[in-house]
Amino acid sequence: MKKWEDMANLPSQFRERTERLERNFTVSAVIFKKYEPIFQDIFRYPQEDQPRQQRGRKQRRQPCTVTEVFQFCWVLFVHAKGNFPMISDDLVNSYHLLLCALDLVYGNALQCPNHKELLNPTFKGLPEDFHSKDYKVSSDPPCIIEKLCSLHYGLVLEAKGIKEHFWKPYVRKLFDKKSKSPRVTTPLTGRKYIKESNPYVTPVSIATYSLSRLHTMLAGLKNAPSENLEQIF
Repeated sequence: MKKWEDMANLPSQFRERTERLERNFTVSAVIFKKYEPIFQDIFRYPQEDQPRQQRGRKQRRQPCTVTEVFQFCWVLFVHAKGNFPMISDDLVNSYHLLLCALDLVYGNALQCPNHKELLNPTFKGLPEDFHSKDYKVSSDPPCIIEKLCSLHYGLVLEAKGIKEHFWKPYVRKLFDKKSKSPRVTTPLTGRKYIKESNPYVTPVSIATYSLSRLHTMLAGLKNAPSENLEQIF
């Protein structure tokens, strides 16, 4: 990458952006290696999920699986990390941000009707009466930041600081914007980019339509990452 930048004589601002993207990607790769064992300590192993049965459209949605929780928690962390560019390339702060995401997901999983199918029964942070028949879900989800720090080499004071000053305002903003849908909105999902069905098509017409659609999607864009892309990485 650096050799290509030197050959293209790219401006310093572009070089700084690519370097920041590289640092953010490196941090995310390291964090993901830490994420898997911590997740398996709290939740059941994702491969233990039972295969879903085929269901009709009118049937109610089945409870979420461990695999879905695993994917949701990681995506939530990535979005939160991209929302704070001042700490997104810092390994320690990003690690504590991951613990905050796990803490939130754990608290919500504990209140799910199928919590025993999601949580690892040997996790040391479970409530004392979790395995009791008289166990009742508390309306106030517990905080396991201290437990996670003690089990997985985190710094309690820094983790609590990240949770209070970064994580809580971010989650509050998500609820204020009602950003609770997992569906990602992209230009490819727009109806205006879908061609009407026509049986009389040729390879030339298909290529022409593809070029016009590509031109419409790229109109007004620059040869540099957008602000939203920089926030994610």
